[in-house]
Amino acid sequence: MLDRIKFLKPYIIKIKKKNYKKSKIIIEPLERGLGQTIGNSLRRILISLIPGCAVTQLVIKDIEHEYTHKIGLKEDISEIILNFKNLSCKIIKNNHDFLYLKKKGIGPVLASDISYNKNVKIYNPKHVICNLTDKNSYISMKIKVQIGKGFVYAHDIKENKNKKSCLGCILLDAYYSPIKYAIYNVKSSRIGRNTNFDKLILNVKTNGSISPEKAIRYASIILTKQLKQFINLHDTIKLKPKKKINEFNPILLYPIDSLELPARASNCLKSETIYYVGDLVQIKESDLIKTPNLGKKSISEIKNNLFYHGLKLGTILNNWKKQKQKLLKEEEKKKKEVLNETFK
Repeated sequence: MLDRIKFLKPYIIKIKKKNYKKSKIIIEPLERGLGQTIGNSLRRILISLIPGCAVTQLVIKDIEHEYTHKIGLKEDISEIILNFKNLSCKIIKNNHDFLYLKKKGIGPVLASDISYNKNVKIYNPKHVICNLTDKNSYISMKIKVQIGKGFVYAHDIKENKNKKSCLGCILLDAYYSPIKYAIYNVKSSRIGRNTNFDKLILNVKTNGSISPEKAIRYASIILTKQLKQFINLHDTIKLKPKKKINEFNPILLYPIDSLELPARASNCLKSETIYYVGDLVQIKESDLIKTPNLGKKSISEIKNNLFYHGLKLGTILNNWKKQKQKLLKEEEKKKKEVLNETFK
């Protein structure tokens, strides 16, 4: 029946770019009612599902928690946390990275004072983090930035649940969305004398880490992929074939660095060709003690980190080498598929 009725497709798209952060996109003509349907759907996806980057953790020298005040700082720590929530940044590779901030003397501390590597870009370098009020006052901190979507409370960020692993860590609620606002409006559109069509007007502003046009494109891709599941809809529910359950916990494939061990302990393990968590759990504690330069304190930290993830030393893993190669290939394949689907 659908092939006997012609549906109108929009063929006029105007982009009025005010600057890199703000754009006005006009799409017309649309069938009556589709302006509201498409506009509302895109707006909701833009606000809640477009991935972005946010500060999730701070370690400030001489500060144990956010309810303290540091001499020489104009702002309270809670105010500094709020200022970090407005930091616009982007991680090029990986899911998280660390930045460092050190400054001494009177004056404002800006985002441009943060030392960062080529993997991270900051888009509002003039953003004020805090103000130093004395010539001898200083600020020194470690900043963790992470990729995610939507709004996530600090206690819901999985990596932050092990609070014992980081003394003095201040955890932040993260609003990852790079969208400052997304507003849509629907007006009448004309084709000849017929005005029974919709014109969709989208006004989008971002934090600078992504252009409004690219954000709308990503939102459209997300919506399209969700709707594809309804194309082959049937009355009967087809049971999904049972997937083979991996013999090993995926965390066994994580590199040793993911345990956030002290640098000395991590280097000692790597010197013994222990690169993955799966390699580590197979070693008995009595054998681990014999590792050069690895003290009792380091071994205790290793055991605590493994226990937090439901693992322990001396675990027997049958066919570990074959399974490791197989699972690493699967993980690499999944990463490529996710990247291709999201950014193609």
